[in-house]
Amino acid sequence: MYRGRFIPASDGSLPAAVQPTELTADEADARRAGGRRIACVLIADFPIAALVRTNPEWRERPLALTRQARPRPARGGTAATSSKEPAGQWTPYGELSHVAPVAAAMGVRAGMTIAQGRALLPELIVTHPSPAAEEAARAALIDVAWSFSPVIEERAPGCVWIDLSGTEGLYRQEPYAAATALEQRIAEAIARRVRGIGLEAAVGIASSKELAYLAARCGGLRLVANGREREFLDWMPLELTELGTASGGLPDWLKRMGLRRLGDLARLDPHAVGTRMGAAGVALARLARGEGSALVRARPRPEDFTEALELEYGIEQLEALTFLLRAMLDRLCARLALRGLAVGGLTLGLGLADGGRDERRITAAAPTTESAALLTLLRLNLEARGPAAAVETLRLTAEARQPRPLVNDLFQPPAPAADRLGVVIARIAALCGPDRVGTLLAADSYRPEAVRVGAFAPSAAGAAPPQSTLAGKTPAGKPDVAPIALRAVRPAEEVEVLCLGERPQFVRGKRVCARVISSAGPWRRQGEWWSAATGEEQAGPVARPAAYARDYYELALADGGVYRVYYDHQRGQWFVDGVYD
Repeated sequence: MYRGRFIPASDGSLPAAVQPTELTADEADARRAGGRRIACVLIADFPIAALVRTNPEWRERPLALTRQARPRPARGGTAATSSKEPAGQWTPYGELSHVAPVAAAMGVRAGMTIAQGRALLPELIVTHPSPAAEEAARAALIDVAWSFSPVIEERAPGCVWIDLSGTEGLYRQEPYAAATALEQRIAEAIARRVRGIGLEAAVGIASSKELAYLAARCGGLRLVANGREREFLDWMPLELTELGTASGGLPDWLKRMGLRRLGDLARLDPHAVGTRMGAAGVALARLARGEGSALVRARPRPEDFTEALELEYGIEQLEALTFLLRAMLDRLCARLALRGLAVGGLTLGLGLADGGRDERRITAAAPTTESAALLTLLRLNLEARGPAAAVETLRLTAEARQPRPLVNDLFQPPAPAADRLGVVIARIAALCGPDRVGTLLAADSYRPEAVRVGAFAPSAAGAAPPQSTLAGKTPAGKPDVAPIALRAVRPAEEVEVLCLGERPQFVRGKRVCARVISSAGPWRRQGEWWSAATGEEQAGPVARPAAYARDYYELALADGGVYRVYYDHQRGQWFVDGVYD
């Protein structure tokens, strides 16, 4: 990492090259003519950063990665999520591919063998890279970039360019704030959001993608003002340009020529550089003069929110599995919150030790970002039906949904806040089951009381009331008389009815006991007789045939009430179906 003259001061102020000082006439013209501003977000040692994101307890411990094949875990060993690693798992001649900063500060370097690294640092933790953790960290970094601008481009896993055009107004606190101060706030916001998803990023902002990347390579927050690119590049070592591998050792050839920094190359004749060094030399010369591309190639917005975890050995205890799922849910909810979305459902994929797969679909009653309620849903699902074998891999995918609007309609009854309502519904669904929470809707059946449970979706705010309910509005040709309303009794209550012939004379039940004054009926209702041939049954606490045959009566009783009752021919019983108000 470059440690030159652009290191920020200890008090957090900006380096001298990017302070909002007075500009010369040429620099002011360059700033006015300057076009886009590009931010580069860079994660150093991305494979290690992705692994530490899934294992936060390794953040302050010496860690190194190796590319050798994964060894079989020792008997009684611990999982990859443990802070300790059993000794002797790896062959001593295996080569270290990546080294964490804590281990690098103690002398361990990439390219050493495991034996050499542990000779310098006996407590060195050695493990293998995790493709699942890297893919999840890569997607999370892209989510952060999307939260700032719709125009982003991924350079490589762990490195993203962001077009900052139009974002300055979101961070302008004073009407005439300096451009550098605005970019400093943007860089701090980017670093803060990346830290919120469990990563540490360096942020560079410049007028081109190449300059922004070099600024991020220097570490921390680096701003290269328009018109001052040469001042930044003159002191840049050639090692940071990463042209050695692509050009067959070009920087070594330049060192033999006595060129150590980009400023030395910028003073050479560009035509002579192209003649002697070819296309790679021309590209390096253009970079030394501050030229680069400001075109960020936009990519389609990803809609896949997935977190995955690979374990060194199988987990059979539910508590240990819940501990891992809690961390994965926290990371998923943080990613969705960056996009202004909520979790509408979860798909849990379990890789089992016997080679099988276990896929589970968990539906939330309402979109929410409350990880505690979602974790309860997952736990209840696992308790009801446990995995068939030990779990070795976890894959959790969230279905993104739009959260409910926060503002209710002024002409509707007061309602709780949408986010709190969603959390309460999700918790109720976790206790009772998602299939038992929702809105009652009419079922596709001829049975009068047939209902089904649908998704809880309250009417949209601002919906106009029906025309017939407006004051002073009645359908043409009908008298302005309030119709009688029937309050249905669900489930219907069984009563005893005394009859004289076929006319009810007295009704006796738990809530009614009176003589019949007048009656109307009967009206025969029957249907779904075809279900008896197919063996269909009515859902409920006691399954019974769905076919029905009833005689309905309307009875005015001596207690002043008007009731609707029916006689069930199949069961031979009387029931109160409703009360007229």
